[in-house]
Amino acid sequence: MLDNVRATEELEQIFAEARAGRFRRDPDWLRRRLISWFDKRGALGALRSKADTLGDLGALCRVWLEQRSFTRWTVRVFKRRGGVLLDEFCCDNLIPTQGADWIANLFTPAQSSPQLYIGLLGLQQTATTGSITSGSNNLTFSTAPSPALIVGQAVSVAGAGASGANLLAFVGTVVSSTSYDLVTTLNGSTPANAGTTVSGVSVQCGPAFAITDTLATRTDFFTGFSNSPLPDWTPGAVSGTNPVSRVGAAQTFDITASSGTLCGGTLQDQSAVAASYSSGNLIGEVQFTNASGQPLFQPVASGNAVSVTVTLNTNAG
Repeated sequence: MLDNVRATEELEQIFAEARAGRFRRDPDWLRRRLISWFDKRGALGALRSKADTLGDLGALCRVWLEQRSFTRWTVRVFKRRGGVLLDEFCCDNLIPTQGADWIANLFTPAQSSPQLYIGLLGLQQTATTGSITSGSNNLTFSTAPSPALIVGQAVSVAGAGASGANLLAFVGTVVSSTSYDLVTTLNGSTPANAGTTVSGVSVQCGPAFAITDTLATRTDFFTGFSNSPLPDWTPGAVSGTNPVSRVGAAQTFDITASSGTLCGGTLQDQSAVAASYSSGNLIGEVQFTNASGQPLFQPVASGNAVSVTVTLNTNAG
């Protein structure tokens, strides 16, 4: 997802020139300008290929629309259906490349909306040999996590926060397979320093996210609920101007697992409840975060009800 302000301004300028009629004098102008921009910005190879092969303005604008799309998740955790609200949070997520081709159809009245479903993500793994020193943001392991952690992945280091609370952070730099520098927010640069020195402690590792993710590459689905098939995402009518939105109806997961941890969610085209998938399309995915941008590792237990509302937005410019 393109979130760099300067990059956004550059693309808006390109399309402003296109709307002014520049491409009418030179039909190939817009394609060349977009290819140049993709190359300059190091944008995804798949998008660069699209710009190289698509010549009409509508198709190229579609590429732009796809890359300015995101989903917003509102999650409420109740002790039980209709019971006490335990936690509530909102967060935005990315549209992986696999899902980008679906986005324009969801905002085009002439196109039928594909049936999509909401999934939940749990922990990728729990490492048991984490150590960090008070005042430092360098997390080390005596045994390398497997799979290795990646930049942007969320971690919860037991007892390493202020006054012995868990330290919630994201991987900011991969120093080595056993050493990682932590930051406070996703894509941020502020070090997430430990408040308490710990050694050989449990480190919960959230899902790893990448723009190249597909439904088949995810192996961290949470399935400890009674819903089957997965709750469907039923979007409302297109509304708004910037962003343009389609708000889905709230769906509730009834938790049956005796205990578990929710870290994120997915918007997908497969309805079966499964720990992993061999095929299908991943439209969107999210790391749950709090209002400060810190990762959330939401504990759930049997009887809890998790209400999820997913809104698809696009800033069309």
